[in-house]
Amino acid sequence: PPPTLPDLKTGIIGDSIVVAIIVFVLTISMAKVCETKNAINADQELVAYGMANLGSSFFRCFPSCVAPPRTILLKTMDSKTTFNGIFSALVILLILLFLGEYFQYLPLPVLSIMVIMAVKNLLLQFRQLPRLWKVNKYDFTVWVATVASGVFIDFAYALYCGVGLSIFLIVFQSQRGKKVLFGKLKNEDLYTEESKFTVLPPYVKVFKMEASLYFATAESFRETLFKLTWDPREINKDSNEVTIPVESLSSTTGEKAPPDDTTNNETKIVIIDCSSFNYVDTNGISTLSLVVKEFRSVGIIVFLVRCTSSFLAVMARSDLMETVGEGNIYPDIVDAVALNIMDTQL
Repeated sequence: PPPTLPDLKTGIIGDSIVVAIIVFVLTISMAKVCETKNAINADQELVAYGMANLGSSFFRCFPSCVAPPRTILLKTMDSKTTFNGIFSALVILLILLFLGEYFQYLPLPVLSIMVIMAVKNLLLQFRQLPRLWKVNKYDFTVWVATVASGVFIDFAYALYCGVGLSIFLIVFQSQRGKKVLFGKLKNEDLYTEESKFTVLPPYVKVFKMEASLYFATAESFRETLFKLTWDPREINKDSNEVTIPVESLSSTTGEKAPPDDTTNNETKIVIIDCSSFNYVDTNGISTLSLVVKEFRSVGIIVFLVRCTSSFLAVMARSDLMETVGEGNIYPDIVDAVALNIMDTQL
């Protein structure tokens, strides 16, 4: 047919987006299943399908997409080039022109057998479920939910289920990131999770959260930090509560702060390990700034260590750098401890 402009119907925009996503997901998944020697470039595949479908839309063609059964069948037959399409087209042409009456009862049974044999390798992936359960139960949940949705509902809903459940589990796992106190190994300049083999003055707390600091983890970060170190909110409730003197602590000048024997068990210095903060949003910045101010209101100094380059850039663009103080940011825990804490046990 001659090229014509396609009809623009706003009512099918949503369905068109779903079709585009399904085509892309099917293509990439089949490519990864069948790839052996050649690497798959998802961006290249996306551009190729976009150009193909854009050009074919002027000739009223159906959207191009991979056929999973045919792809697996060709993979099983060890096809090397796309010339196999010529023979497939010739067979279809012969059936349509001359042999149709002889095959009128065969299409559905033959197609069923072809589909079963072609997707045999895909079905055998069910044998990997016990291993998947042992390695990662979250991936097992996504796999089972996606397959069940595709089998019992529809492929489009399977796509929604898989993507939605994956996003939910990512957020859920980030909220369950490990939050621990660190201590110094005896006779070593190494810091690890607090145990009977670590030493650190009781007035010093080293805290680490193994997750990014953003809206989903900010409140959990704050509550756990206060629980494991010192909760300044309890002190601020009573205006007559005696606070820890700031003069005894180190300032941005880097002076060492010897411990006060009268309050030796009270937290005076909190060191936050920021090495896991690969992503920090405005909510995370606000929470961290609030934490620093709350600690400072009761005379506790906060040091930030092991800050990632992206986190430092965010701090520079916000007011967090000014709130914390450049002198209270160190490249490692060892530097923060050595320059601000005097203790013969270390």
